Amino acid sequence: MDPFSGSGTSITEAASLGWNSIGVEVNPFLALVSKVKSEKCYDKNAFVSAARAIWETRSTKCAPQLPRNTTLVHSEGLKKWLFEHEVIRVYENLMWALKRSRFSPKYKRLLKLILIASMVDCCNAKRDGKCWRYKKDWMLLRRSAGDFFQAFKHRVHETSMDLEWADRLSGQASLIVGDSRKVIAGNNFHRIKGVDLVITSPPYLNSFDYTDIYRPELLLGGWFKGSEEMQKLRAKTIRSHVQTKWPRCTERTIPEVTRICNRLGKAQLWDKDIPNMVAGYFCDMDKLMSACKRRLKRKGYMCVVVASSAYDGIVIPTDLFLERLFLKNGFEHIETLSLRKTLGNGNHQGKSHKKLNEALIVVRKP
Repeated sequence: MDPFSGSGTSITEAASLGWNSIGVEVNPFLALVSKVKSEKCYDKNAFVSAARAIWETRSTKCAPQLPRNTTLVHSEGLKKWLFEHEVIRVYENLMWALKRSRFSPKYKRLLKLILIASMVDCCNAKRDGKCWRYKKDWMLLRRSAGDFFQAFKHRVHETSMDLEWADRLSGQASLIVGDSRKVIAGNNFHRIKGVDLVITSPPYLNSFDYTDIYRPELLLGGWFKGSEEMQKLRAKTIRSHVQTKWPRCTERTIPEVTRICNRLGKAQLWDKDIPNMVAGYFCDMDKLMSACKRRLKRKGYMCVVVASSAYDGIVIPTDLFLERLFLKNGFEHIETLSLRKTLGNGNHQGKSHKKLNEALIVVRKP
């Protein structure tokens, strides 16, 4: 089981080994990627036929589907926008045709992902770390419907080549879209009789908001219409960023967290909510550990990859704090392996000259 499935690498690898696996992912776009990757098998000819049929409907006219009150598409009064109107209209027509097609759900998901990826290829901005930055001379490029066609054609060709050699997955991978803290602890998690292994990498405590970085895809996929709905998704994520103003965390986990939060409260921080975010992060991880322990079989293992972070030179040893939380929840600590040392993000590293540690923590349920 992977409580933070992301793009589905872990559950897909597990299925390739013949294991049954289950992932939980709160971001609906990443959940789509995960479902597409972890599908047992695809037929290359069926896929190519479906892609060709969808493209042949591009001249179909439909009402605008995407919001026009954001920077997603060019409209009067905007100085910057992500996509040209001509490209958006072709995309909307194709998505409209795809929704009304009678293809198998797995091919619909795959083609939806390809259409979104093709749009990103035609975007006026590019993903750069924690944000999107407009490309140099983007105003001169002015992507057209022809550019989108070339991007779509290239994506379909690449995917068909992948399907040429991709093996059928021998294990069964499944995915639940939702908040892992609630999903795994909930009584409706009845499909899991007992988990042998939990392997995951939760969001790092670095104020990186994955909701924001995938904002274009979330809007293109029709999951959200604007900022208000996006904010509701942020509220379901682990408290690892300050883009949401979380309620004050009054819960206590371990003394080490309280002490580091007190130090942060006296520091010169770029955001005053960082101490509350740090306290909330370890509270969330505490609850997740408890929920995972309920699902693990006796002598079942849990493996977690995390990294330290730093604010105003104050290093937060996330791996050490999580070790303490595992012990608090009744796990046996097997080992912690240091994977690499990094300088971290300069904006967060601040005055610290210590390298940050990325580590693998291995524990076991007694």
